Amino acid sequence: MRKLIFILLIINCSHILFADINFYKSEEFELEFKFDMAGVYSYYDSDGFGKFHLGELQPGLELKFQDGYSANVEIDFSNSSNDEDYFFKIKDIYLDKKINKNHSIKIGKYKTPFGEEYSLGDNERTYINHYNITDEFCLGRDIGVSIYGKKVFNLLGYKIGIFNNQELLDGGAETAFSLVGNIFIQDKVFKNSKYKIGYNIYDSIFFKEIPMQNFTHGLYTDFFFGINNSQDISFLLEYFESKIFASVMNDYFYWKRGGGALLSYRYNKFSICCTFEFYDDSVTKVSDESFINTGGGVSFELNKFLTTKMQYNYEYRLNTIVNSLTGEICVSL
Repeated sequence: MRKLIFILLIINCSHILFADINFYKSEEFELEFKFDMAGVYSYYDSDGFGKFHLGELQPGLELKFQDGYSANVEIDFSNSSNDEDYFFKIKDIYLDKKINKNHSIKIGKYKTPFGEEYSLGDNERTYINHYNITDEFCLGRDIGVSIYGKKVFNLLGYKIGIFNNQELLDGGAETAFSLVGNIFIQDKVFKNSKYKIGYNIYDSIFFKEIPMQNFTHGLYTDFFFGINNSQDISFLLEYFESKIFASVMNDYFYWKRGGGALLSYRYNKFSICCTFEFYDDSVTKVSDESFINTGGGVSFELNKFLTTKMQYNYEYRLNTIVNSLTGEICVSL
């Protein structure tokens, strides 16, 4: 039986297809079509069986103008939208404008600039899924406007915006908005090495019978060390803390915290990483929603079109242990 379970874990796989097609290019603008498709098969020992689902089915368009404007739209037709009432959802739709070489403004629906690990794209991660604490602290994608830039005093970068916190509105809030900020220092240490140290913050004001406030902030540090052209090591450490206040009482009544660490190593086309994260759902009392999660991932680039990934996770909650293994085959065209 154990051998059968091991085989089932090994054959867990998912398939992703990425295709970027340049539709039209002229002196004034460039039009590019994008298409992402993912089938996911994962095994959880708590369920005792594997599960297949369509993780991504996302066509998109990007329009770039020579004067610094760009427009993006991406639609999700997959069941990853977790919304059975709609056949599809709009994942991203925004307008971006370069103010100058180092500063830009963005308006629309897109990934909010909170959470350093959450900001990493699929092609930047050795592992498959984001931290579990992402769902507890990060806003995800939302509608808003933000400004962002880099090389302020040749050292400082920033991402600042205001967003319409749809999650709070869906949860019953009458009105809600969130101020989001990400301030960081980034510089080189050696020729092939660099560091990034930053502070994240979002402050949500909402009305749910009484005025309330959700204040969340966090610190992160990210190091990249290039050994040579074929080897490098990176390390990311991140911590979050969130408190909810009733502004009439001017005192918090809910407090949670969490953090994560990621260490990865690359040798040529092979990469390996290990992860650790913890989540304390209530600092003032024991909660069965708190957890500790450890795991790791491996990635191997077979050629410029094909990459394979596998990720293992061990999660401990109060009186509950869950092991999971997910694989992925990525085809890039």
